[in-house]
Amino acid sequence: MEDCRKREAVKRPAGFLCLLVFTACASSIRQATPEEIAAAERVQAVRVTRNSEATKGCKFLGNVTPNFVDYEARERQRRSTEILFGRRDPAIQHQEDARNDAASALYGMKFKADQLGGNVLMVVTEFPAATGESYSCPAP
Repeated sequence: MEDCRKREAVKRPAGFLCLLVFTACASSIRQATPEEIAAAERVQAVRVTRNSEATKGCKFLGNVTPNFVDYEARERQRRSTEILFGRRDPAIQHQEDARNDAASALYGMKFKADQLGGNVLMVVTEFPAATGESYSCPAP
């Protein structure tokens, strides 16, 4: 009987410790501000075109380029993923990197187009370096 009580006494602090850690982690998550949410929604609303006809009657605001890809950060992430889940097939990893780089470049250009006041991004080149033009167009 006394042995069971000792086990119960050991379980309680462990459960309390887990609850304490969970609460600390949950309270440290930063919530997005209303301004950040509005900015993200504006960026998502920027239309993308590759057709110069779609920008007729629009005001040209400026050229945009994406931010550079942080290859060192990507390599650190890849190494930590390999530690946890094992090595990936290099061909598959290369395809995923290219897809992620393209998505990141497009989002970066949409962000910069929004910063210029644009609601349309015309992609001029995609390879080897992505470039685009920001336009302010009437709503479709």
